[in-house]
Amino acid sequence: MDLLRYIRLGIQYHTFFSYDSHQITIRPITSMELDDASNKGYEICDTRLVSTLVKIRSGVFKADGEMKEIPPDLMLNMKKFRDEVDYHIVYYSMKDFMSPEFIVEDVRKMHSVHAISSQILGMSVVDKPTLIKIIRTRDGQKLAKIVYDFKVPLTDAAWKLTDLQTDFLYYNTEDAPIQVQNEDELEKVMEGISKHVK
Repeated sequence: MDLLRYIRLGIQYHTFFSYDSHQITIRPITSMELDDASNKGYEICDTRLVSTLVKIRSGVFKADGEMKEIPPDLMLNMKKFRDEVDYHIVYYSMKDFMSPEFIVEDVRKMHSVHAISSQILGMSVVDKPTLIKIIRTRDGQKLAKIVYDFKVPLTDAAWKLTDLQTDFLYYNTEDAPIQVQNEDELEKVMEGISKHVK
């Protein structure tokens, strides 16, 4: 199961993206790197765009029809924001495998940046319902046992954790607010987790 491999290895996991008939090496990115990538996007935002982004994230703009209320110039600025975030996600993921001269400007010249970023995020972040399903699997419970019972950390420093790893650790504690769609699933999930947490 790939997601368990991403949880177990974190930024030590390396894979390839097929780019212009050769392979570029990428890895998951840490929570700190993802935060920094988002901050770089916000640096190019004016207050009007930030306000709109907050409305979108808080669910004020839910339906496609409501999205039409956003002026075209603001949509263009939102695209620039997303581009900036993706440039930095790809940069952080690739930089360890490139020469010391490699900078984010090199990423700006690349094509397929959004596709590369999407693959990187797929290794670094997962939605909570998907994570809960992984925790509930036999292999997910084995990994939790190794981490909690046998005290084998996922990494040697907290700043190296990906969002996926952090969430895995968080949702594998007894008092974690387990989120499941069906309440009758809650007991099963908690029983499986509590077996491996002291």
